Amino acid sequence: MDKIYTLLGNLSLPSLRIKALWSEYEDRKTPESKLTKDLDLIELCLQGYEYEQSQQITDLQEFFVDTVPRIQHPVVKKWATELMEKRRLAWEERKWTNYEQVYCSPDPSAPNGASTSSTDGVSFSMLPFFHLLEQLKTNKRMGWIDHNVQLPESIADHMYRMAVISLVLPTDGGLDLSKVAMLSLVHDMAEAEVGDITPEHVSGVTREKKLALEAICALLGEPSLQSLRIRELWNEYEDRETPESKVTKDLDLFELCLQAHEYEQSQQTKGLQEWFLDTVPRIQHPTIKKWTTELMERRRAAWAERPGPEWATYVQIHCSADTPAVNGGSLTQIKTKATIPVRVWGEHSKEEESEIQPVVA
Repeated sequence: MDKIYTLLGNLSLPSLRIKALWSEYEDRKTPESKLTKDLDLIELCLQGYEYEQSQQITDLQEFFVDTVPRIQHPVVKKWATELMEKRRLAWEERKWTNYEQVYCSPDPSAPNGASTSSTDGVSFSMLPFFHLLEQLKTNKRMGWIDHNVQLPESIADHMYRMAVISLVLPTDGGLDLSKVAMLSLVHDMAEAEVGDITPEHVSGVTREKKLALEAICALLGEPSLQSLRIRELWNEYEDRETPESKVTKDLDLFELCLQAHEYEQSQQTKGLQEWFLDTVPRIQHPTIKKWTTELMERRRAAWAERPGPEWATYVQIHCSADTPAVNGGSLTQIKTKATIPVRVWGEHSKEEESEIQPVVA
């Protein structure tokens, strides 16, 4: 972690913010840090079970033995207990012989050590939703596949880096970084069902993604607090009306630029110029524009070092100009139709379609 703190500037606000979060998790003294550790353990169990199912792996027993009894949160224990029963049935069906049933530890506060884990008020199984999320980890970003990138990032890779980057943003104007992180983790969730979307497949995507999100929310129960939470976050991102949703879109665009530059560097990937042309000018948040400008300068220098005519097609790309500050206020986005439309994936009028650039997702 010391290297990360140094990269952020040891005494900078972003560095201190990351350090405080990491230390809280490591100390395991707060309810949030204890719950996060339980989520770490249950996610390992989920992935272990999914590998057993998809790849017929039979030597993961020790992972469950070392993990399941350590889960403490009542709701997470309920999920783990259900998962272990599901795993037992799967093993019996396959007639595997080295299965060992693993149990959560008893609840010390319950009478005679009985379980008190059904405290979430949910009568349906959450496991189908959890298993669906694995598709975000395994579905690759199609744009990279189209450009012959080897071992391309997944949808979850993209969303995770967006969420982490959000932690180092300034909170000017009361920006809610927790909300930005949540929006980052939800904004492409529908792609667990429909797959990654590239500009060539933009037409009609809004309806398809909406239907996919409805199917996902149905896994969380309708109506339920869980489904409402996911739907509200997704709608907020799609509507692009709040400061947090606009910043999240900028992070979406910026993370794409970062990954494209990294593939140009690591795999000598060519043909990504149009991605930068369609993306960089649409970024509006002052801090993210600063990062993008620095990235474009690094990209220019990297291209200048490469010999050969195939690297002679470089075009320098600049962020859009800032709107002048008014009455001493901060720089804000240019309010034109061509910048971050309200619904990037929605149906637009012919006038709007002529002004809005396609999105690289």
